[in-house]
Amino acid sequence: MTKITEKALSRAPDGRFDGTYRIAAGAPQSSYFAAVNSGSGFVSYFDGLIRDRCDRRMIIKGGPGTGKSRMLYEAAKIAADADAAVEYYFCSSDPDSLDGITAVFPDGVLMGIQDGTAPHAAEASLPGARDGLFDLGAFWRADTLSSARREIEELNGKKSRAWRDAFECLAAARGLRKTALTLAGSIMDPERMCRAAARAAGEARRRAELPQAVSGLSPEPLRGSRVLYSPHRALGMKGAVSLGGIYEGADDVYLFSDELLPGTGMLFITELADCVARTGTAARISPDPVAPEFCAAVRIGGCVFTADR
Repeated sequence: MTKITEKALSRAPDGRFDGTYRIAAGAPQSSYFAAVNSGSGFVSYFDGLIRDRCDRRMIIKGGPGTGKSRMLYEAAKIAADADAAVEYYFCSSDPDSLDGITAVFPDGVLMGIQDGTAPHAAEASLPGARDGLFDLGAFWRADTLSSARREIEELNGKKSRAWRDAFECLAAARGLRKTALTLAGSIMDPERMCRAAARAAGEARRRAELPQAVSGLSPEPLRGSRVLYSPHRALGMKGAVSLGGIYEGADDVYLFSDELLPGTGMLFITELADCVARTGTAARISPDPVAPEFCAAVRIGGCVFTADR
């Protein structure tokens, strides 16, 4: 295990996909993905990040190109100008497109806004009481779109076939990933790894609780689960992309190297994530985008544990 800095992480190579992820340019610091295109198909974490946490939620509807991402950017700016702490959730297929935000305002109210269209469709499960709807489709020009219907249908067909091919490749990659991790796991002592993960999680938890004990402040009230699943890496139309939200403001970043045998670092991070879930430790977990049953990073308080290269 090596202690590193955020600056060191930013030097990850880009270009070909050799297990490294290109850092997305221009993304705000508090940025994550709320879903992944994986070897298991499309996996969404929107419910845990937005629906289950928010006091108020706005669901945006509308077809491609109607301005959902632009509306989210504008809402984020308004919230930031009102001194809210904003988190950004980008599209795993197109990391230039925004799929959702959460904003904690000075009075403690947590507001969430999300793109509620496929593949992460959302409906108002508490209409009025918590959820609102905004339909940007009300502003499209149906006559213009109708005249291009055949072309749109052809393009939709091409897109569907391309997605099918992409998911077949991702499924194959997941199979290879699982085989490599099984091989790595065969030479590791699971009991020792479990004990080491428990010690790491416990120490990080104590460090996170210390400032509250010194200041006399009580922990912030829980919203939804104590564990948030929000990937910081994704595979999509821009290739292998990484966002930096999980590292923002971190006091320490620990890199678990797997140079001797690829996969050992990810196995430890996954064991750490399982330990966090079992003990109810407040944490943020970043699932692996190829095989989301495994984990790429865990943050507990100001400590980040990662297998990022």
